[in-house]
Amino acid sequence: MKPNIAKRINLLLVLGSGVQGYVSLNPEHLRNVNVDIFACLAVFVGFILFSYGSIEYAIRKRPGMMIRSASWTRFSLLSWWSDPLQNLYLCMIFTGSMAFGALFHVFSTLDVGRWVFGTYVGITLGLLAGTWIAKRKFRDSIE
Repeated sequence: MKPNIAKRINLLLVLGSGVQGYVSLNPEHLRNVNVDIFACLAVFVGFILFSYGSIEYAIRKRPGMMIRSASWTRFSLLSWWSDPLQNLYLCMIFTGSMAFGALFHVFSTLDVGRWVFGTYVGITLGLLAGTWIAKRKFRDSIE
């Protein structure tokens, strides 16, 4: 895919994620949601393990091959095991955009909405932390 097209797709998805984060805290969307601190912590730890594990799997699957670094000019959400850094980067940007969009609505919502916002933040920080840990450990296998 050409870099300009990938940039436009990524930008549209970031903007759409921000709008979705804002809309997701409407009371009618939170009616059957039950999120608390334990769910936020479980999501945070789960995404650390997922991001670390996906990078480790990609490196062990193809020994001796280098993994490409993430770039804003690429779009590849379909190649998780061959390009995990790109996919994790895009997912982290999209969930961060959802958290940013939800931030504008979080003060006018109930406790459940605040925990949903915390879950978005937990996903984003979990992806960031797991990717950072894996990059530190496998720095010789990343371009």
